[in-house]
Amino acid sequence: MIAKMELKKINLSLFKEGKTLFNNGNIHEAHLTWEKIWKNGDNKERKNVKGFIQLSGALLNYSLGKNQSGEYLLLKAKNNIQKAKCLTLNVDSQSVIDQLDKYLAAIQHGVFCPKSISIII
Repeated sequence: MIAKMELKKINLSLFKEGKTLFNNGNIHEAHLTWEKIWKNGDNKERKNVKGFIQLSGALLNYSLGKNQSGEYLLLKAKNNIQKAKCLTLNVDSQSVIDQLDKYLAAIQHGVFCPKSISIII
């Protein structure tokens, strides 16, 4: 399912920047970039970016060995990405959800693979 999210032009640019950073494995930088949308956006924009902030936060927690926090945030991210009305660009939210499900299954088997999730647009 390809969803449409609504963001103001500047925040759309920030989302794209964060997506590129995330897909290139720069998870922390992506997280910080998306947090700018959270800080400056309205409630609708915050709802749309919340899951991606949680996703990056989850991966950061896993990288620090905080597995319980990581799993909690991944589940929250999955829920919020599913509920998002998606940005003014196409985000294949179903692909992200499918990747999250595979990632969670891998984590349950003790495999940590932060670059195994990408945001398809």
